[in-house]
Formats: sequence, C-alpha cells, structure tokens
Amino acid sequence: MEKLAAEVRAHKLAEIRREQDLTQRDVAATMGVSGPRVSAIEHGEVDRVEVATLRSYVEALGGRLRVVADFGDVEYTVA
Repeated sequence: MEKLAAEVRAHKLAEIRREQDLTQRDVAATMGVSGPRVSAIEHGEVDRVEVATLRSYVEALGGRLRVVADFGDVEYTVA
C-alpha cells in the first residue's frame, strides 16, 4: 500500500512538471542529475531518494520542500 501511495505522490510531481512546460531533461539539467534519475523520482522510486535530491527536484519546479515528522497527535516540520 505504501508503494502505491509513493507512486501517486510521484505522479503528482510529474504532473506539476508538465503543467510548467518542463521536460525531464530540463529538470535534470537544473538539478545536475541524469534524466533517468528524474524519471525514477517521477515513478515513485523515492524510497531510495535522499532528501537533498527530492528538495532539488521540487526547487527545479519552483517549489519548496518541507519534511514533516507526524506523530499522530502532533507534527513537526524537520526540514
């Protein structure tokens, strides 16, 4: 179930990229990574992605990444 949730979230990132008329190659160049790396992120293979890489991807789309620790009744922004 968690894998499916990761794929859905990653698909949303790809959708945002397309809405901004950016190609995977454009994002890869901005991030300084390969096209296949961007593809992996957009296919939900984010369990192996470092926070810094995901942050770079989001920033290449013009966004800001926030990392939240969720403890049920309380949440903390940790990055």
